[in-house]
Amino acid sequence: MAGAGERAQAPEQATVLRILAEGGEVVTGDVSEAGLQDTYAYAKAGAEGGADER
Repeated sequence: MAGAGERAQAPEQATVLRILAEGGEVVTGDVSEAGLQDTYAYAKAGAEGGADER
């Protein structure tokens, strides 16, 4: 569950973010441009210490 000021993540997005955080690579298909940009934003924030890593 997202805290105050946070957006909820879809389970698939959380999985991708964890793989990226652990240094893995992800290849996706059939994903919306908006969803992809949102995932990149979360990953970038995490790399900069600004995302809530689960």
